Amino acid sequence: MDFYPRQNEYSKTFSAQGPSRLGGTDPLLRFDASAELNEKVANLRQTYEMRIRSFQDSLKQIYGLVQRDELIDTMKQDPASEEFVALRVKEIIDEVLTSQNEALLDQLSNQYSSLKVEYAKLQQEFIRVIFSSYRPHPHSHYS
Repeated sequence: MDFYPRQNEYSKTFSAQGPSRLGGTDPLLRFDASAELNEKVANLRQTYEMRIRSFQDSLKQIYGLVQRDELIDTMKQDPASEEFVALRVKEIIDEVLTSQNEALLDQLSNQYSSLKVEYAKLQQEFIRVIFSSYRPHPHSHYS
């Protein structure tokens, strides 16, 4: 069996060495691929950092709620109910996460609605431009 890649007409352009080799020796194509890769990495890094900050904020919020929860304070004072403190903490965590999920869904729903409206406007503008620039040939049966 042959485990080595065979040379063909595409292997000269698309190397197995990744996007930096895209386009063979043309430095502009290599630059475009490299810039695109850098942009993707930057976007991923930004998304990752945003998620980390969001997670940290959630933890701070949950910690504050647990610290100020009167029911937890009451349960800690009674040995019979002390075992339910963990359940109350879980309730608080669930409430915060559910609230954040609902807020995210609202935000995404609003963004989706806005994008739908914008898309419809762009579609109408595109059709208007296409039809306004269309001029039938003088000898066609449509004129």
